[in-house]
Formats: sequence, structure tokens, C-alpha cells
Amino acid sequence: MTSATKQKKRRINKIKLKDNFWGYVLISPIYVGIILFVVIPLALSVYASFTAWPGQSPIFDARLIGWENYRRVLIADVEWGRLLSLRPWRAFYQNLFWRSTLNTIFYMIGIPVGLILSMLAAVGMNRAIKGANAFRVIYYIPAVSSPIAIALLFRFVFQTDGLLNRTLFFLPDFWWMRPPLDRVSIIILMVWRGLGGSALLFIAGLQGISTSYYEAAKLDGASGVSIFFRITLPLLKPVIFFLVVTGIIGGAQLFVEPQMIFGDHNRYTFTVVQHIYNLRFNAPFAGMASAASVVLAILIFIVTAFQFWINGRRDKKA
Repeated sequence: MTSATKQKKRRINKIKLKDNFWGYVLISPIYVGIILFVVIPLALSVYASFTAWPGQSPIFDARLIGWENYRRVLIADVEWGRLLSLRPWRAFYQNLFWRSTLNTIFYMIGIPVGLILSMLAAVGMNRAIKGANAFRVIYYIPAVSSPIAIALLFRFVFQTDGLLNRTLFFLPDFWWMRPPLDRVSIIILMVWRGLGGSALLFIAGLQGISTSYYEAAKLDGASGVSIFFRITLPLLKPVIFFLVVTGIIGGAQLFVEPQMIFGDHNRYTFTVVQHIYNLRFNAPFAGMASAASVVLAILIFIVTAFQFWINGRRDKKA
């Protein structure tokens, strides 16, 4: 290798090094934000889960108690500041963490319902009709509206003397905030609020499908239903997978809507995040709240990883 070639290679490496340096400088605020607002709080939460931290004193002054908080969260229980010791075979039924988990899973019934409705809405709005863009904007308004305002609106509609019961005066107390209709109210709210965002993603997916597929299917004499299930639906699987994953992650962290409509002391409607909130702010059990947060994070990670594994196997078979 000649000296000129070595100098040229050295110059190229120097330019690459300079470009890499400034590239890392420009993206450093993102990493700083991740470290400050994700990594450090996560590490402190994990540490607090092994302590008897009440929440008022500094976290590093708390006494280490090992796995006791996890035992209390998963086997024993805390009900609004009162520690209950439960037998293992009754823990799942009476434990507030698992009960709130079941409530949260029940709310996720709205995920498939929302997917079906948003897909149908997207297919309708994807057609060349007048006012399609206006409908897209109208459907998307709830997605950018304040969750608190939407929750208060639904509370006004579904409460005892609310708009729904006043309108259906011939059916007294047609809809009241009691099991199981109370949780159904939250499902209706979540489906209505997320319909526009999901529909826009489905529209983007539909517009990314080549028209040649549909033309070939029509030449072969395929019906509209057959075209939808054999061409449209399979090619929309990436969008469906994304919406299912984000829907489960968001549904597991549901807090504002049940909190604003039913409060934080209704054991038939409260979610896991509400239970964590109560442990931290309505009772001096910040260590247990941290343990419950860690358990929730692990459950979300397991469910998400399982979804990716199932999707990867499906792609390999295809």
C-alpha cells in the first residue's frame, strides 16, 4: 500500500470519526432524556420494591426487607391502608392486585371490538366519496381530545340521572354504574376514543396495497368478501399486529378514565395502575406500590414478547 493510499484512507477515517462524533452529539439529548426519565426512575423503583419505604422520607433511608413487598402484593393484600393476611388459596380471589388485573383484562375486550369497527370505518373512508377527508378529521377528534374531558362527558351520559336514562324515560334506570355495566361503560369509552386513530392507520395500510392485487382477483371472478379476506386482511396484518401490541400495552396502564368516572375505591372497576396509585398516595406503602409496578412491567413484557414470538412464527410459516 502506497503512502498516498494510506493518507487517503486515514483522511476518510478521520472524516467518518468526525461525522460519528457530531451524530452522537446531536442525538445525545434523546439518550439523556431516556437516562433521566426512564433508566434512573426504573432503577429507583426496583430498589424501592425491596424496602419498607413509606413514601414521605428519602428512599435511601428506607429499611431493606427483601422480597416481602412482592409477597404482600401477590399473596397478602392492602385494602386502603389496612394490611390483610390471606390464605394462599383465597389470595387470587380476594387479592386487590389480582382483582384489579382481572378488571384490566376485562377492559381489553374493547381491543378486538375497536379493531373490527375501525377496520370497517377505514374501508368505508378509503373509498373515493365526497367528504371522506372530513369524516377522517371527525373520527380523529376524540383521539386528540383531553381524556379527562371525555371521561367527564361519559360520566354525564351514563350516570343515574344522566343523558341516557333521561332520554330512555320509558326504561327507568336503563343504564346505571353497577356491575357489569360499569365496566362496559369504560369499554365503550375506550373504543369510541381510539376508533379514529386506528382507522387512520388502517387507511394508511389500505393505501399501501397495490391495486394490481385487486385487479387480478376481479379478473379471476373473486367476490368482494373473498377479496377482503384473502387479500386485504392478510396484507393488513402488520397494522393489526401494531394496534394489538400498543392496545394491550396502553390498556394495561389504563388509569384516567376509571379514576375520573368511578373514583379509586370501587373494587369492581379499578385497574392495576389505580391500585398502585392507592398504595402510593392513599396509604403509606410506597415500597409495595413499587413492587406492584415491577410486577406489572414484567407482565407487560411477557405478553408483548409472546406476541412478537407468535408473529415471528406466523411470518416464518408464510
